[in-house]
Amino acid sequence: MQGKINTTLRLLEENSSVGVLPLSDEVMKNLGKKHPLPSEIKSDSLLHGPITDLRDVAVDINEQDVLFFARLMRGSAGPSGLDANQYVRILCSKQFYCEGKSLREQIAMFAKKIASLDPSCLEAYTACRLIPLDKSPGNFDGVKQVWLADDCSAAGPLDSFFAFFNQTIVEGEKFGYYVNSTKSWLVVKKHYDPEGAAELFKDCDIKIATEGQRLLGAVIGSTTFKEEYVNSKVETWCNELNRLSDIAKCHPQAAYAAFVHGYKHKFTYCIRTIPDIGHLLKPVEEVIANVFLPTLLGQEISQIDRQIWALPTRLGGLGIPCIPNEAEFNLSSSKVISAQLCAQLVKHWISGLPSAEDLSHAKLTVRNDRRERLHAASLSLHHQARGLALSIEPTSEPSSKDSDPSLKGAEPSSKCSEPSSNGSAPSSNGSAPRSNGSEPSSNGSEPCFNDSVPSSNASEPSSQ
Repeated sequence: MQGKINTTLRLLEENSSVGVLPLSDEVMKNLGKKHPLPSEIKSDSLLHGPITDLRDVAVDINEQDVLFFARLMRGSAGPSGLDANQYVRILCSKQFYCEGKSLREQIAMFAKKIASLDPSCLEAYTACRLIPLDKSPGNFDGVKQVWLADDCSAAGPLDSFFAFFNQTIVEGEKFGYYVNSTKSWLVVKKHYDPEGAAELFKDCDIKIATEGQRLLGAVIGSTTFKEEYVNSKVETWCNELNRLSDIAKCHPQAAYAAFVHGYKHKFTYCIRTIPDIGHLLKPVEEVIANVFLPTLLGQEISQIDRQIWALPTRLGGLGIPCIPNEAEFNLSSSKVISAQLCAQLVKHWISGLPSAEDLSHAKLTVRNDRRERLHAASLSLHHQARGLALSIEPTSEPSSKDSDPSLKGAEPSSKCSEPSSNGSAPSSNGSAPRSNGSEPSSNGSEPCFNDSVPSSNASEPSSQ
Protein backbone atom coordinates (compact mmCIF):
# COMPACT_ATOMS: atom_id res chain seq x y z
CA MET A 1 0.00 0.00 0.00
CA GLN A 2 2.98 2.31 0.67
CA GLY A 3 0.82 4.41 2.99
CA LYS A 4 -1.69 5.30 0.26
CA ILE A 5 -4.84 4.21 2.06
CA ASN A 6 -7.33 6.05 -0.17
CA THR A 7 -5.72 4.70 -3.33
CA THR A 8 -5.81 1.19 -1.91
CA LEU A 9 -9.47 1.44 -0.93
CA ARG A 10 -10.39 2.32 -4.52
CA LEU A 11 -9.40 -1.22 -5.45
CA LEU A 12 -12.40 -2.44 -3.45
CA GLU A 13 -14.89 -0.30 -5.35
CA GLU A 14 -16.56 -1.84 -8.37
CA ASN A 15 -17.26 1.46 -10.12
CA SER A 16 -13.89 3.07 -9.46
CA SER A 17 -12.35 4.31 -12.70
CA VAL A 18 -9.59 6.80 -13.22
CA GLY A 19 -7.96 8.30 -16.28
CA VAL A 20 -8.42 11.02 -18.85
CA LEU A 21 -11.76 11.25 -20.60
CA PRO A 22 -11.73 11.42 -24.39
CA LEU A 23 -12.79 14.78 -25.82
CA SER A 24 -16.13 13.63 -27.12
CA ASP A 25 -19.04 15.93 -27.91
CA GLU A 26 -20.70 15.08 -24.61
CA VAL A 27 -17.52 15.84 -22.64
CA MET A 28 -17.08 19.18 -24.42
CA LYS A 29 -20.73 20.05 -23.76
CA ASN A 30 -20.33 19.32 -20.04
CA LEU A 31 -17.12 21.35 -19.90
CA GLY A 32 -18.94 24.24 -21.52
CA LYS A 33 -21.61 24.11 -18.82
CA LYS A 34 -19.03 24.07 -16.06
CA HIS A 35 -17.08 26.97 -17.57
CA PRO A 36 -19.57 29.39 -19.17
CA LEU A 37 -18.59 32.63 -20.85
CA PRO A 38 -18.02 35.53 -18.44
CA SER A 39 -20.90 37.93 -17.93
CA GLU A 40 -20.63 41.71 -18.23
CA ILE A 41 -19.17 43.56 -15.26
CA LYS A 42 -21.80 45.30 -13.16
CA SER A 43 -21.12 48.05 -10.68
CA ASP A 44 -22.79 46.27 -7.76
CA SER A 45 -20.53 43.24 -8.24
CA LEU A 46 -17.30 45.24 -7.77
CA LEU A 47 -15.48 45.83 -4.50
CA HIS A 48 -15.55 49.43 -3.35
CA GLY A 49 -13.53 51.27 -0.73
CA PRO A 50 -9.85 51.52 0.18
CA ILE A 51 -7.60 48.67 -0.85
CA THR A 52 -4.83 47.52 1.45
CA ASP A 53 -1.45 47.57 -0.24
CA LEU A 54 0.17 44.23 0.53
CA ARG A 55 3.46 45.01 -1.17
CA ASP A 56 4.91 46.41 2.03
CA VAL A 57 3.91 43.40 4.12
CA ALA A 58 6.94 41.34 5.12
CA VAL A 59 6.79 37.75 3.91
CA ASP A 60 9.02 35.29 5.74
CA ILE A 61 9.41 32.07 3.75
CA ASN A 62 12.58 30.03 4.05
CA GLU A 63 13.97 26.75 2.84
CA GLN A 64 12.71 24.83 5.90
CA ASP A 65 9.14 25.99 5.25
CA VAL A 66 9.35 24.58 1.73
CA LEU A 67 10.74 21.31 3.12
CA PHE A 68 7.93 21.02 5.68
CA PHE A 69 5.07 21.63 3.25
CA ALA A 70 6.63 19.57 0.47
CA ARG A 71 6.32 16.47 2.67
CA LEU A 72 2.58 17.10 2.95
CA MET A 73 1.94 17.17 -0.80
CA ARG A 74 -0.50 14.68 -2.29
CA GLY A 75 -1.79 14.38 -5.83
CA SER A 76 -1.29 13.02 -9.30
CA ALA A 77 0.76 14.47 -12.14
CA GLY A 78 -0.15 17.72 -13.88
CA PRO A 79 1.18 19.21 -17.13
CA SER A 80 4.77 18.68 -15.94
CA GLY A 81 4.27 14.91 -15.71
CA LEU A 82 5.54 14.77 -12.11
CA ASP A 83 3.24 13.60 -9.34
CA ALA A 84 3.50 14.52 -5.66
CA ASN A 85 5.78 11.59 -4.79
CA GLN A 86 8.33 12.67 -7.38
CA TYR A 87 8.30 16.26 -6.14
CA VAL A 88 8.74 15.04 -2.56
CA ARG A 89 11.71 12.95 -3.62
CA ILE A 90 13.32 15.84 -5.51
CA LEU A 91 12.82 18.35 -2.71
CA CYS A 92 13.26 16.20 0.40
CA SER A 93 15.53 13.27 -0.44
CA LYS A 94 19.09 13.35 0.89
CA GLN A 95 20.17 11.50 -2.22
CA PHE A 96 20.57 14.81 -4.06
CA TYR A 97 22.80 16.31 -1.36
CA CYS A 98 22.97 20.10 -1.65
CA GLU A 99 21.00 20.27 -4.91
CA GLY A 100 17.71 19.60 -3.10
CA LYS A 101 18.43 22.34 -0.58
CA SER A 102 19.37 24.79 -3.32
CA LEU A 103 16.11 24.09 -5.12
CA ARG A 104 14.14 24.68 -1.91
CA GLU A 105 15.94 27.98 -1.39
CA GLN A 106 15.08 29.09 -4.94
CA ILE A 107 11.42 28.19 -4.43
CA ALA A 108 11.36 30.22 -1.21
CA MET A 109 12.92 33.22 -3.00
CA PHE A 110 10.37 32.92 -5.81
CA ALA A 111 7.47 32.80 -3.35
CA LYS A 112 8.68 35.94 -1.57
CA LYS A 113 9.19 37.69 -4.88
CA ILE A 114 5.70 37.15 -6.27
CA ALA A 115 4.20 38.08 -2.90
CA SER A 116 5.73 41.56 -3.12
CA LEU A 117 4.98 42.36 -6.79
CA ASP A 118 2.08 44.39 -8.07
CA PRO A 119 -0.79 42.04 -9.05
CA SER A 120 -0.97 43.70 -12.45
CA CYS A 121 2.41 42.14 -13.24
CA LEU A 122 1.13 38.67 -12.41
CA GLU A 123 -1.87 38.33 -14.68
CA ALA A 124 -1.30 34.59 -15.12
CA TYR A 125 -1.50 34.11 -11.35
CA THR A 126 -4.46 36.41 -10.71
CA ALA A 127 -6.67 35.46 -13.66
CA CYS A 128 -8.55 32.90 -11.52
CA ARG A 129 -8.52 34.89 -8.29
CA LEU A 130 -11.77 34.29 -6.39
CA ILE A 131 -13.95 37.10 -5.06
CA PRO A 132 -15.61 36.54 -1.67
CA LEU A 133 -19.39 36.60 -1.97
CA ASP A 134 -21.77 37.95 0.64
CA LYS A 135 -24.48 35.31 0.74
CA SER A 136 -26.78 37.68 2.71
CA PRO A 137 -28.35 34.95 4.85
CA GLY A 138 -31.83 35.50 6.18
CA ASN A 139 -32.92 38.12 3.65
CA PHE A 140 -35.97 36.05 2.63
CA ASP A 141 -38.71 35.68 5.19
CA GLY A 142 -39.08 32.13 6.43
CA VAL A 143 -36.19 30.72 4.38
CA LYS A 144 -33.27 29.24 6.30
CA GLN A 145 -30.13 28.77 4.23
CA VAL A 146 -26.73 27.23 4.86
CA TRP A 147 -23.76 27.48 2.52
CA LEU A 148 -20.74 25.21 2.21
CA ALA A 149 -18.39 26.81 -0.31
CA ASP A 150 -20.58 27.13 -3.44
CA ASP A 151 -23.16 24.52 -2.32
CA CYS A 152 -26.36 25.85 -0.76
CA SER A 153 -29.12 24.19 1.23
CA ALA A 154 -32.28 26.09 2.09
CA ALA A 155 -35.66 25.33 3.61
CA GLY A 156 -38.87 27.29 4.03
CA PRO A 157 -42.35 27.95 2.62
CA LEU A 158 -42.72 27.19 -1.06
CA ASP A 159 -43.43 30.75 -2.23
CA SER A 160 -40.55 32.22 -0.22
CA PHE A 161 -38.20 29.52 -1.43
CA PHE A 162 -39.16 30.19 -5.06
CA ALA A 163 -38.28 33.88 -4.60
CA PHE A 164 -34.99 32.94 -2.94
CA PHE A 165 -34.10 30.56 -5.78
CA ASN A 166 -34.70 33.15 -8.48
CA GLN A 167 -32.83 35.85 -6.59
CA THR A 168 -29.83 33.54 -6.16
CA ILE A 169 -29.74 33.03 -9.93
CA VAL A 170 -29.88 36.77 -10.66
CA GLU A 171 -27.36 37.88 -8.04
CA GLY A 172 -25.01 34.96 -8.62
CA GLU A 173 -24.46 35.78 -12.29
CA LYS A 174 -23.05 39.17 -11.31
CA PHE A 175 -20.18 37.43 -9.54
CA GLY A 176 -19.71 34.54 -11.93
CA TYR A 177 -21.80 32.16 -9.81
CA TYR A 178 -24.16 30.11 -11.96
CA VAL A 179 -26.84 27.97 -10.39
CA ASN A 180 -26.90 24.52 -11.92
CA SER A 181 -30.61 23.76 -11.92
CA THR A 182 -30.15 20.28 -13.38
CA LYS A 183 -28.26 19.24 -10.25
CA SER A 184 -30.62 20.99 -7.84
CA TRP A 185 -33.32 19.11 -5.96
CA LEU A 186 -36.52 20.34 -4.35
CA VAL A 187 -37.83 18.03 -1.63
CA VAL A 188 -41.56 18.56 -1.02
CA LYS A 189 -43.59 16.60 1.50
CA LYS A 190 -46.51 14.71 0.02
CA HIS A 191 -49.13 16.63 2.00
CA TYR A 192 -47.66 19.99 0.89
CA ASP A 193 -48.96 19.94 -2.70
CA PRO A 194 -46.09 18.58 -4.85
CA GLU A 195 -48.17 19.26 -7.96
CA GLY A 196 -48.26 22.96 -7.05
CA ALA A 197 -44.48 22.92 -6.61
CA ALA A 198 -44.05 21.40 -10.06
CA GLU A 199 -46.25 24.11 -11.55
CA LEU A 200 -44.37 26.86 -9.72
CA PHE A 201 -40.95 25.65 -10.92
CA LYS A 202 -42.07 24.57 -14.40
CA ASP A 203 -39.68 27.04 -16.08
CA CYS A 204 -36.70 25.67 -14.18
CA ASP A 205 -34.82 22.43 -14.67
CA ILE A 206 -34.94 21.72 -10.96
CA LYS A 207 -35.81 18.14 -9.95
CA ILE A 208 -38.63 17.53 -7.47
CA ALA A 209 -38.73 14.65 -4.96
CA THR A 210 -41.39 13.74 -2.40
CA GLU A 211 -39.71 10.91 -0.47
CA GLY A 212 -36.25 12.31 0.20
CA GLN A 213 -32.83 13.08 -1.23
CA ARG A 214 -29.16 12.59 -0.48
CA LEU A 215 -27.57 15.64 1.15
CA LEU A 216 -23.82 16.02 1.69
CA GLY A 217 -23.29 12.30 2.14
CA ALA A 218 -26.25 11.93 4.50
CA VAL A 219 -29.96 11.84 3.69
CA ILE A 220 -33.12 13.81 4.43
CA GLY A 221 -36.68 12.64 3.90
CA SER A 222 -39.03 9.89 4.97
CA THR A 223 -38.08 6.81 6.98
CA THR A 224 -38.66 4.59 3.96
CA PHE A 225 -36.30 6.62 1.78
CA LYS A 226 -33.69 6.68 4.56
CA GLU A 227 -33.78 2.90 4.90
CA GLU A 228 -33.53 2.41 1.14
CA TYR A 229 -30.55 4.75 0.99
CA VAL A 230 -28.73 3.07 3.89
CA ASN A 231 -29.50 -0.44 2.59
CA SER A 232 -27.96 0.43 -0.78
CA LYS A 233 -24.78 1.61 0.96
CA VAL A 234 -24.75 -1.47 3.21
CA GLU A 235 -24.92 -3.74 0.17
CA THR A 236 -21.96 -1.93 -1.36
CA TRP A 237 -19.98 -2.12 1.88
CA CYS A 238 -20.63 -5.85 2.23
CA ASN A 239 -19.34 -6.50 -1.29
CA GLU A 240 -16.23 -4.43 -0.63
CA LEU A 241 -15.60 -6.21 2.68
CA ASN A 242 -15.82 -9.56 0.90
CA ARG A 243 -13.17 -8.38 -1.56
CA LEU A 244 -11.03 -7.16 1.34
CA SER A 245 -11.41 -10.61 2.92
CA ASP A 246 -10.08 -12.18 -0.29
CA ILE A 247 -7.03 -9.93 -0.02
CA ALA A 248 -6.61 -10.94 3.64
CA LYS A 249 -6.04 -14.57 2.59
CA CYS A 250 -2.65 -13.66 1.11
CA HIS A 251 -1.91 -10.30 2.77
CA PRO A 252 -3.54 -10.24 6.22
CA GLN A 253 -1.42 -7.39 7.58
CA ALA A 254 -2.16 -5.14 4.60
CA ALA A 255 -5.89 -5.95 4.79
CA TYR A 256 -5.93 -5.20 8.53
CA ALA A 257 -4.14 -1.88 8.03
CA ALA A 258 -6.50 -0.92 5.21
CA PHE A 259 -9.55 -1.59 7.40
CA VAL A 260 -8.31 0.07 10.59
CA HIS A 261 -6.69 3.12 9.02
CA GLY A 262 -9.12 3.72 6.19
CA TYR A 263 -12.10 1.53 5.49
CA LYS A 264 -13.84 1.68 8.88
CA HIS A 265 -14.11 5.46 8.54
CA LYS A 266 -16.54 4.93 5.66
CA PHE A 267 -19.16 4.08 8.26
CA THR A 268 -18.32 7.00 10.56
CA TYR A 269 -20.01 9.79 8.63
CA CYS A 270 -23.24 7.86 8.14
CA ILE A 271 -23.63 6.82 11.77
CA ARG A 272 -22.84 10.37 12.90
CA THR A 273 -25.37 12.09 10.66
CA ILE A 274 -28.24 9.62 10.07
CA PRO A 275 -30.29 8.63 13.15
CA ASP A 276 -31.71 5.22 14.00
CA ILE A 277 -29.76 3.10 11.50
CA GLY A 278 -28.02 0.67 13.86
CA HIS A 279 -30.35 -2.21 12.94
CA LEU A 280 -29.73 -1.57 9.24
CA LEU A 281 -25.98 -2.13 9.66
CA LYS A 282 -26.25 -5.71 10.92
CA PRO A 283 -25.30 -7.23 7.51
CA VAL A 284 -22.00 -5.34 7.70
CA GLU A 285 -21.31 -6.76 11.14
CA GLU A 286 -22.15 -10.26 9.92
CA VAL A 287 -19.59 -10.01 7.12
CA ILE A 288 -16.96 -8.68 9.53
CA ALA A 289 -17.60 -11.34 12.20
CA ASN A 290 -18.18 -14.34 9.92
CA VAL A 291 -15.94 -13.63 6.94
CA PHE A 292 -13.35 -10.88 7.43
CA LEU A 293 -12.11 -11.68 10.95
CA PRO A 294 -11.96 -15.48 10.48
CA THR A 295 -10.02 -14.97 7.26
CA LEU A 296 -7.74 -12.42 8.91
CA LEU A 297 -7.02 -14.62 11.96
CA GLY A 298 -7.12 -17.98 10.22
CA GLN A 299 -9.72 -19.46 12.57
CA GLU A 300 -13.35 -19.19 13.58
CA ILE A 301 -14.14 -16.79 16.39
CA SER A 302 -16.68 -16.89 19.20
CA GLN A 303 -19.04 -14.12 20.27
CA ILE A 304 -16.73 -13.14 23.13
CA ASP A 305 -13.78 -13.10 20.72
CA ARG A 306 -15.70 -10.69 18.49
CA GLN A 307 -16.34 -8.36 21.40
CA ILE A 308 -12.67 -8.47 22.40
CA TRP A 309 -11.46 -7.64 18.89
CA ALA A 310 -13.80 -4.63 18.90
CA LEU A 311 -11.79 -3.05 21.74
CA PRO A 312 -8.93 -0.67 20.91
CA THR A 313 -5.42 -2.08 20.88
CA ARG A 314 -4.54 -0.43 24.20
CA LEU A 315 -7.20 -2.62 25.83
CA GLY A 316 -6.12 -5.82 24.11
CA GLY A 317 -8.35 -5.65 21.02
CA LEU A 318 -7.75 -5.07 17.32
CA GLY A 319 -9.68 -1.83 16.91
CA ILE A 320 -12.25 -3.44 14.58
CA PRO A 321 -15.50 -1.97 15.99
CA CYS A 322 -18.96 -3.50 15.97
CA ILE A 323 -20.64 -0.91 13.74
CA PRO A 324 -24.28 -1.39 14.86
CA ASN A 325 -23.27 -0.93 18.50
CA GLU A 326 -21.35 2.26 17.67
CA ALA A 327 -24.16 4.01 15.77
CA GLU A 328 -26.11 5.52 18.67
CA PHE A 329 -23.03 6.66 20.60
CA ASN A 330 -21.44 8.31 17.55
CA LEU A 331 -24.65 10.16 16.72
CA SER A 332 -25.02 11.54 20.25
CA SER A 333 -21.32 12.50 20.34
CA SER A 334 -21.67 14.37 17.06
CA LYS A 335 -24.64 16.30 18.43
CA VAL A 336 -22.71 17.29 21.56
CA ILE A 337 -19.69 18.58 19.64
CA SER A 338 -21.67 20.45 16.95
CA ALA A 339 -24.50 21.74 19.19
CA GLN A 340 -23.31 25.36 19.39
CA LEU A 341 -22.43 25.58 15.70
CA CYS A 342 -25.83 24.17 14.71
CA ALA A 343 -27.57 26.71 16.95
CA GLN A 344 -25.70 29.55 15.25
CA LEU A 345 -26.58 28.24 11.79
CA VAL A 346 -30.27 27.99 12.66
CA LYS A 347 -30.32 31.52 14.09
CA HIS A 348 -28.19 32.87 11.20
CA TRP A 349 -25.75 34.24 13.70
CA ILE A 350 -22.52 34.56 11.71
CA SER A 351 -20.58 36.91 13.96
CA GLY A 352 -18.10 34.14 14.75
CA LEU A 353 -17.50 30.49 15.34
CA PRO A 354 -18.13 28.86 18.73
CA SER A 355 -15.44 29.63 21.27
CA ALA A 356 -12.45 27.32 21.28
CA GLU A 357 -12.88 26.77 25.00
CA ASP A 358 -16.46 25.52 24.65
CA LEU A 359 -15.50 23.30 21.73
CA SER A 360 -12.58 21.81 23.68
CA HIS A 361 -14.87 21.16 26.64
CA ALA A 362 -17.39 19.35 24.40
CA LYS A 363 -14.66 17.22 22.84
CA LEU A 364 -13.26 16.39 26.27
CA THR A 365 -16.71 15.31 27.46
CA VAL A 366 -17.13 12.99 24.48
CA ARG A 367 -13.61 11.63 24.93
CA ASN A 368 -14.21 10.84 28.60
CA ASP A 369 -17.54 9.19 27.83
CA ARG A 370 -15.90 7.02 25.18
CA ARG A 371 -13.07 6.05 27.54
CA GLU A 372 -15.50 5.08 30.31
CA ARG A 373 -17.64 3.14 27.83
CA LEU A 374 -14.69 1.16 26.51
CA HIS A 375 -13.34 0.55 30.02
CA ALA A 376 -16.71 -0.80 31.17
CA ALA A 377 -16.88 -3.07 28.11
CA SER A 378 -13.36 -4.34 28.81
CA LEU A 379 -14.21 -5.18 32.43
CA SER A 380 -17.42 -6.91 31.40
CA LEU A 381 -15.57 -9.07 28.89
CA HIS A 382 -12.93 -9.89 31.49
CA HIS A 383 -15.57 -11.15 33.91
CA GLN A 384 -17.34 -13.10 31.16
CA ALA A 385 -14.13 -14.81 30.09
CA ARG A 386 -13.23 -15.60 33.72
CA GLY A 387 -16.68 -17.04 34.40
CA LEU A 388 -16.46 -19.11 31.23
CA ALA A 389 -13.10 -20.53 32.30
CA LEU A 390 -14.41 -21.46 35.75
CA SER A 391 -17.46 -23.19 34.27
CA ILE A 392 -15.40 -25.58 32.12
CA GLU A 393 -15.29 -29.10 33.65
CA PRO A 394 -12.99 -31.98 32.64
CA THR A 395 -14.68 -34.23 30.11
CA SER A 396 -15.28 -37.82 31.27
CA GLU A 397 -13.68 -40.69 29.39
CA PRO A 398 -14.44 -44.42 29.80
CA SER A 399 -12.18 -46.34 32.16
CA SER A 400 -9.71 -48.76 30.67
CA LYS A 401 -11.19 -51.49 32.90
CA ASP A 402 -14.41 -51.27 30.91
CA SER A 403 -12.56 -51.79 27.66
CA ASP A 404 -9.92 -54.32 28.78
CA PRO A 405 -11.41 -57.62 30.09
CA SER A 406 -8.18 -58.49 31.91
CA LEU A 407 -8.63 -55.51 34.23
CA LYS A 408 -12.20 -56.29 35.29
CA GLY A 409 -12.57 -56.85 38.99
CA ALA A 410 -9.19 -55.36 39.81
CA GLU A 411 -9.10 -53.41 43.04
CA PRO A 412 -8.06 -49.79 42.84
CA SER A 413 -4.69 -49.00 44.28
CA SER A 414 -4.63 -46.87 47.40
CA LYS A 415 -1.44 -45.21 46.36
CA CYS A 416 -0.73 -42.91 43.50
CA SER A 417 0.16 -44.96 40.47
CA GLU A 418 3.28 -44.32 38.53
CA PRO A 419 3.08 -42.79 35.06
CA SER A 420 2.70 -45.31 32.30
CA SER A 421 5.47 -46.10 29.90
CA ASN A 422 3.83 -44.23 27.05
CA GLY A 423 4.27 -40.93 28.87
CA SER A 424 0.62 -40.22 29.65
CA ALA A 425 -0.28 -38.71 32.97
CA PRO A 426 -2.54 -40.43 35.51
CA SER A 427 -6.19 -39.42 35.66
CA SER A 428 -8.60 -39.18 38.58
CA ASN A 429 -11.35 -41.86 38.85
CA GLY A 430 -11.29 -42.55 35.14
CA SER A 431 -11.62 -38.92 34.10
CA ALA A 432 -9.27 -37.22 31.67
CA PRO A 433 -6.42 -35.23 33.26
CA ARG A 434 -6.46 -31.47 33.36
CA SER A 435 -4.21 -29.82 30.85
CA ASN A 436 -2.20 -27.86 33.42
CA GLY A 437 -2.21 -30.49 36.15
CA SER A 438 -3.58 -30.22 39.70
CA GLU A 439 -2.19 -27.96 42.36
CA PRO A 440 0.37 -29.61 44.66
CA SER A 441 -0.71 -30.62 48.14
CA SER A 442 0.42 -28.94 51.32
CA ASN A 443 3.31 -31.35 51.90
CA GLY A 444 4.75 -30.49 48.52
CA SER A 445 4.09 -33.88 46.90
CA GLU A 446 2.12 -34.30 43.71
CA PRO A 447 -1.60 -35.17 44.20
CA CYS A 448 -2.52 -38.85 44.00
CA PHE A 449 -5.53 -40.13 42.06
CA ASN A 450 -7.02 -43.64 42.05
CA ASP A 451 -7.75 -45.77 39.01
CA SER A 452 -5.24 -44.04 36.76
CA VAL A 453 -5.95 -44.56 33.11
CA PRO A 454 -3.68 -43.39 30.29
CA SER A 455 -5.25 -40.74 28.10
CA SER A 456 -4.16 -39.98 24.58
CA ASN A 457 -4.48 -36.24 25.04
CA ALA A 458 -3.04 -36.05 28.54
CA SER A 459 -0.25 -33.73 29.50
CA GLU A 460 3.26 -34.89 30.32
CA PRO A 461 3.78 -36.03 33.94
CA SER A 462 5.68 -33.67 36.19
CA SER A 463 8.74 -34.88 38.05
CA GLN A 464 8.50 -35.21 41.80
